[in-house]
Amino acid sequence: MQEFNFNVTGTERKKLVGAISGILNTSTKYLGAPTFAYEIGNYTIDKNGTVTGEYNQTLFTELATRGFEPEAAVIAEPQSDRLAIEIPLDGFTPDSIENLCKMVKAKENLLMAALGTDDLPIQVLEDRICFPWFPLTEDSERTNAYAQLIAVLCTTAKEKKRVTAKAQDGFENEKFAMRVWLIGLGCVGAEYKYLRKIMGEFLGGNSAWRHGKPEKEISTEEASAVCRRRGAGR
Repeated sequence: MQEFNFNVTGTERKKLVGAISGILNTSTKYLGAPTFAYEIGNYTIDKNGTVTGEYNQTLFTELATRGFEPEAAVIAEPQSDRLAIEIPLDGFTPDSIENLCKMVKAKENLLMAALGTDDLPIQVLEDRICFPWFPLTEDSERTNAYAQLIAVLCTTAKEKKRVTAKAQDGFENEKFAMRVWLIGLGCVGAEYKYLRKIMGEFLGGNSAWRHGKPEKEISTEEASAVCRRRGAGR
C-alpha cells in the first residue's frame, strides 16, 4: 500500500472524495470518529487528504485533470535500508526529466553528505519516478519533510525552461550552501522550517553566515578604551 498526499481538507477533501468515487464508480463509506476517514473500494482518504491504496494510473490521471495532484508517495523499499519517495510521472516531459537530473547532479555531493548516502538514483518507471535516497525512519515528520523535498524538486524541474547547472565538487560552507539552495527551490517560511533543519544537520559550516560567524563587533567607546589602555602602557 502507498500513501498519496493531496493536502486538502474540509470542502476540498469532500470534492476529492467525490471525484475518486465518480472515477471508480464506487460508493463512498464515511468511517466517522476517531479517523474521520472515507473509504472508497480499496482506497482510504484520511482527514488531511492523504489517499492510501495502490497506484492506479487511470485514477490519478483523471484526478489531475480535475485539479487534484498528490505531492508525493512514501514507501519503504523491501529488504532495503533506504526509504523511497515516489511521485507520479504525470506532467513530466523528457525535457523536465532532464532538468530534474541536472538539478540533482549539480548538488549531488551536498545532497549525499546531507542524506548519508553515496548514490542518488532517479528511477523513471512506467507511471512514476522513484527516489530511494533516504534513511529509513519511523518519524512521520521527517518522512513528510523528505516528501516535501522531492515535491519541490519535481515542481521546479517542470517549471524551468532549461537547466544548465554544472556539478559542484566542494562547498566552502555546506550548511549555508544547502540553505541557499533550498530557499531557491521555494522552501521558505514555517512550512519548510523542519526540512531546512534536517537537511543541514550532518553538514559542516554555518547556515546563517557564508564565511562563518564574524567575531563580535565592539562599540566606538570600547575601541577608544582599548586605544587608551594601549597608549598608557607605552
